[in-house]
Amino acid sequence: MGSFGHAELDHFRAIIAGRLGLQFDNGRSDRLAEVLRLRLDAQGAGNAAAYLTSIISSANGREELRALAAHLTVSETYFFRCPDHFRALQEVALPSRIRARNSHRRLRLLSAGCASGEEAYSLAILLREHFSEVAGWDLSIVGIDLNPTMLAKANAARYSSWSLRETADPMRNRCFRREGGDFLLDERFRRMVSFEERNLAVEGASDWAMEQFDIIFCRNVMMYLVPDAVRVVVARLTQALAPAGFLFLSHAETLRGLSRDFHLRHTHDTFYYQKREGTNAIPEPPQALAPNPQLPIASLDISWVDAIRVASERINNLSQNSSRHVEANPSPARFEKGAGQRGTAQFGFVLELLRQERFQAALEAFNGLPSAATADGDAQLLRAVLLSNCGDVSAALTVCEQILSLDDLNAGAHYVVALCREHAGDYAGAIEHDRAAIYLDPAFAMPHLHLGLLAKRRGDLAISRRELEQARTLLPGEDASRLLLLGGGFGRETLMEFSRAQLFACGGTP
Repeated sequence: MGSFGHAELDHFRAIIAGRLGLQFDNGRSDRLAEVLRLRLDAQGAGNAAAYLTSIISSANGREELRALAAHLTVSETYFFRCPDHFRALQEVALPSRIRARNSHRRLRLLSAGCASGEEAYSLAILLREHFSEVAGWDLSIVGIDLNPTMLAKANAARYSSWSLRETADPMRNRCFRREGGDFLLDERFRRMVSFEERNLAVEGASDWAMEQFDIIFCRNVMMYLVPDAVRVVVARLTQALAPAGFLFLSHAETLRGLSRDFHLRHTHDTFYYQKREGTNAIPEPPQALAPNPQLPIASLDISWVDAIRVASERINNLSQNSSRHVEANPSPARFEKGAGQRGTAQFGFVLELLRQERFQAALEAFNGLPSAATADGDAQLLRAVLLSNCGDVSAALTVCEQILSLDDLNAGAHYVVALCREHAGDYAGAIEHDRAAIYLDPAFAMPHLHLGLLAKRRGDLAISRRELEQARTLLPGEDASRLLLLGGGFGRETLMEFSRAQLFACGGTP
């Protein structure tokens, strides 16, 4: 019976991270310890330190890593998992890529982290059942995974009814043959798919041809990887995906902070990505503003943009009558030095004015900064916020759209666009961008608060309560700098109290 202590377990954790790219934080230590104990017993190793050394240095180390991968990877999946993804695939992604490849008559799909093959075969079934025009094309669907046990199951293509729980009976009858208690996939679909044992996070770049795939599914993979491995995987998939190709991640995974090479797409109640391509990129849907109605201001029915404006006016009035530590009209000379670089002190001065809710002064100070210092997305988001707080919503929207044209995955810009859309009376557009912000950053409290207010205005109190409750849950942990930038002039406690009051007004428990 093998035994080990904390030091050996930490060493094991480091090996798994470095060699397999898998993350096991302290919350999953029990599982890690269980696997280490299983492998020590299987190897008849009484000394954990010697076993761990053998993984790294012995000739059998690779085989042992394969055995560990079989224990440590998550293999739960089923056919047509997340139907909204497959609807978007069928109605958006595949038609787009078939049009793009029509002259070459070739299509390549990848199921990365395919486990026992259900996802890869789902792609084959959908393609064959709904796209007869590609019959005779050079079609390829590749499933890759690092778990050899799961790949053996994938190649066998034999599944239980549990794997087919989201597959309608007519399709099940067409595509599978019953054998005892199992379902065997028809050969027509099996021959469309090949499987390879490959680790996305650690295999060499030479295994990946440039722009070879039209569509990549990589769902529930990155959430189990260490941060360095996530970056490697994103870079690898980006390289392997054709321009304007599509990438599907799980609902719990985003590319925010990892890549600016993709557009965020939102259709069929789900999010996915499309790789950017020069001037041939598929344009965003028109974002024309609706007419700008005058929105009513009422204590319990106040819009968020109006709330920002009210706060701005209140603070500006106060600032005119009180002494300030920051001068009202900063000299441009303060910003002359250091052009081409974002001076920390310069931006600190703007942020200090923002913190004091002196929005017009902050905007003037911002405008006095060297252009080279205000070119990046973060700086431009600050500018958009200041414009919005000063009431120039149209200009704020233009700035945000410029930010998103360069980085579709900027959650803050989506949120400010949502505020601007609401101000323009485009409630559907506001909801769309709030949802995008939440998808990109699930810990982002303000879009939930905004959605709660929008739902309340529509009279949808159930949704309002849900979103306000979520905002109230997230606000205590919301990033302080983001609260300063996007809190509309309110501090954390004020926003939490505001959420509680709104929740009570909607019939919720404050």
